[in-house]
Amino acid sequence: MKVFIQPVSKSNDINPVVKAGILNHFQCVGSVNEADVVLVPISSIEPFQLHDNLKNIRKPYVLVDFLEYGSSWDHINRQETHLFGKNTNSYNCTKSKSGFVELDAFVKARPPLVYFKRELLDSEVSESLKPVEFTCLLPLKPIVSKSEFDSRRIEVFYCWGLSSCSRPALHGEIFKQMCPKGYGVISHWDQFDGYFKDKRNKTWVSIYSPHYVRVPIQKIVDIQSQSKITVSMFGNGVKCFRTTECVGAVLAMPYDNLAWGIPWNHMDNCVRLDSKNEHESLCSALNSNDLYDVYRRSQETLQKYVGSSYVKNYMIPTIKEKL
Repeated sequence: MKVFIQPVSKSNDINPVVKAGILNHFQCVGSVNEADVVLVPISSIEPFQLHDNLKNIRKPYVLVDFLEYGSSWDHINRQETHLFGKNTNSYNCTKSKSGFVELDAFVKARPPLVYFKRELLDSEVSESLKPVEFTCLLPLKPIVSKSEFDSRRIEVFYCWGLSSCSRPALHGEIFKQMCPKGYGVISHWDQFDGYFKDKRNKTWVSIYSPHYVRVPIQKIVDIQSQSKITVSMFGNGVKCFRTTECVGAVLAMPYDNLAWGIPWNHMDNCVRLDSKNEHESLCSALNSNDLYDVYRRSQETLQKYVGSSYVKNYMIPTIKEKL
């Protein structure tokens, strides 16, 4: 199946993460005439001018919608998904934005062959409306033995930036429970060597890592792979890129009501956190006799989220079914 990538904006901007993780794994051609289908990615909530070429396309097209709506968006209690061509005017974050009104009218007049939506409610999935996620851009690590996993020196690894208030709330709870639960906490990248000079029992890592003090991703993965559980909290959207960066450890993330292309299920291939008590959910998972099996299935699921596999085995078959 040959595809042509058509930017939604006259600026021709395409989110580099979406491009590297999704679009580059299709068989792309240089013109609409060569293509079987046109892919139209959108990921920015900022105003834009609708691309003239989009208006003139007569081939079937697929909308790949990675919009995130900010941390104030009600991720849990909302009753419907924002979809172009359906309800754009119902949302303050989109109804007055330049380009969004035009795109809404375009999609309403010419519905896409398939609409892939990042923040899609599970109740709204249909043959032509499917979820989409960020894919794994990191090299995977071999699955270790149970004895190696059980002997890891870090129980929970939590590296976070401030894009949602739920993140510092969990950070604070980790420190609050440090004495009652009897574990130590590493809270900065320069503490590891000094901390582990002494014999330690239980260790958690919770590091506030804003964009101006980021460390190389390989360092993060190396520390994460010394941990049993790695935490991905909600950010500016429910589906955070950290979800598919759980290389080497069990993924832990809050419960949500979204559809997932490849599901994450509690104590099957991840740990789901109770939004009212994430810390207790983590403690409960650590005490489970099944955590190693969850780790193994977590890494097997992550393999399916590698871009080449995700596009080949999930997105392309979904599109072909509708062609």
